[in-house]
Amino acid sequence: MRIAMVCPYFLPVIGGMENYIYSLSKELVKLRNKVVVFTCDRNRDNSEIKNKKEFIDGIEVRRIKTLFRLGPNTNFFPKLTSELRNFDVINIHNYGHPHHFFSILAGKSYKTPVVLTGHAPNEVTKTRSKLNAFISSLREFLFSKYLLRNSNKIISVMPSETEWLVKQGADRSRITFIPIGVDEIFFRKKLNKNFRKENHLEKNKIILSAGRIEKRKGYEFLVVSASLVVQKHPEAVFVVAGQDFGYKEEMVSKIKKLKLEKNFIFLGAVKPENMPDLYLSSDVFVMPSIHEGGPLTVPEAMACRIPVVSTRTGTVEYYLKNGELGNIVEYGNAEKLSEMIIKNIEKKDKIRIKKARLFSESLVWKNLVYKYLEVYKWALK
Repeated sequence: MRIAMVCPYFLPVIGGMENYIYSLSKELVKLRNKVVVFTCDRNRDNSEIKNKKEFIDGIEVRRIKTLFRLGPNTNFFPKLTSELRNFDVINIHNYGHPHHFFSILAGKSYKTPVVLTGHAPNEVTKTRSKLNAFISSLREFLFSKYLLRNSNKIISVMPSETEWLVKQGADRSRITFIPIGVDEIFFRKKLNKNFRKENHLEKNKIILSAGRIEKRKGYEFLVVSASLVVQKHPEAVFVVAGQDFGYKEEMVSKIKKLKLEKNFIFLGAVKPENMPDLYLSSDVFVMPSIHEGGPLTVPEAMACRIPVVSTRTGTVEYYLKNGELGNIVEYGNAEKLSEMIIKNIEKKDKIRIKKARLFSESLVWKNLVYKYLEVYKWALK
């Protein structure tokens, strides 16, 4: 099968959606499908990516010239339409942006079925600025029904996304729920590099958080909670793995104000293949986000057998089975978050960790890829 993946960004840009598309495409290629990823030729900071065409692990990547953009994901690369010839299926990732519209046009022009993976747009709306919220509402009012009705099949990554899509005008019978998968690399048992040893943290408790450093990731909440944790465990070290998106300075200022400089380590962006070592070197994984869609980090941590403490957002309740497989707290409740961190660094619940690991095994991409293929085959009918 010849499959076109269309998305706002792709590797070397690091992010949850980019990793999702990479892992899915890699498994499709293993099953002898031809996968071509079409994306813009920009980084998130709008700098140009010079390499317009390359192969990554058997996945062909074509970066199309971006004429302009209105926001981080709103890149205009209209030449996309003419590039989408001679494919069996067009799989669009990220709902409602210009590449979605151009892909629909291509599908109609070349009589190619279109599959949409929305990546939980219902969650993203929660932290938009008033201007962005207005623009999004206007776009949804004008184009939402057209875009959804012209998608032959829609994949939701969380149950609440399904209900949101139906309200936007999607046909429920066309929607299939497929949870976000986990790459096999997160199931290895041995470290390649021991982060704890390399950083002389053998006697410390390591609390890991991973994700872009921006306001919606809830890092201010993490810092406040950290101040409570170190009162009881001064040896606790909070490790943040993620690229700065303009919020690090404010976060560091808060850390200095609370005199926590010795308790925080910033690693910057970490490549996906290096993340298992970080998880395996840590005592607890914490996701303090204000909102998320389907965070990859939660099932990754579960696969690496470390306890998870997370805010209630996105697919977290699905992954953690409403608290059965990890601790869920409400955003802003620093006392509760610190309490759960302390509880997990003092005594690990081995039975819960084992159950979480078993559940994460059901999310391995090499199994979920067949669900995607079923959707593609249905769309082809």
